[in-house]
Amino acid sequence: PRHGLLVGAIFYFHGATLDAGTMAYLSRDFTAEALRRGYALVYPEGVPDPASSQRCRERTWNGGTCCGHAVTVEPRPDDVSYTLGVRADLLRRVPHLRGRPLFLTGISNGGPMVFRVG
Repeated sequence: PRHGLLVGAIFYFHGATLDAGTMAYLSRDFTAEALRRGYALVYPEGVPDPASSQRCRERTWNGGTCCGHAVTVEPRPDDVSYTLGVRADLLRRVPHLRGRPLFLTGISNGGPMVFRVG
């Protein structure tokens, strides 16, 4: 939908070892329905594991106590601040979304991010 028709936004946090592109692909039915209903979709990217040879770089989130590279690297990434920065950028780019609902969802390692950001 055009910006003027957006009713809100949904942040969808991928699970451990995935990336935003893979999550969007695996959730294409969700994406299609959300877009049909007028929601902007945001698929943030977790922290890549530099030792990974996978295309997605086995990204994870600093979920506090879980999971992967994001909770073993020091200093630990501040994924909450990162997400708030993405939100600020979204609202700057699409000011029509100010005051509109913002939903968070995630699977696996993305689930703790929903709790931490919310």
